[in-house]
Amino acid sequence: MMKKISFILWLSVLCLTVSCSVGKYQEIDYSDPNNWVVCEKNPSHEVDAIYIYPTVVMKSETGIVDINDSTMRKVAPLSYKKKGYAVGKIANEYVPYYR
Repeated sequence: MMKKISFILWLSVLCLTVSCSVGKYQEIDYSDPNNWVVCEKNPSHEVDAIYIYPTVVMKSETGIVDINDSTMRKVAPLSYKKKGYAVGKIANEYVPYYR
């Protein structure tokens, strides 16, 4: 049951991310491991957890920043390390880069 809830949450976040990419932005390819701050390669827990870090970069009037932005790539992992790391002791962690 928890896996289903986790998957639904993950899918919701993915849909939200894709819907925000309308316009000049391309869809984010989450099959690419480089588009994840953390992505479990060998899940060992029965529960999956998605951590969405707080907005760390806002450079445009739309508030949407390319996930390849150098500041985003530097600050997002730091945000995860400060607040999201504890979940890994009880769940498989997934932390996507997002706009």
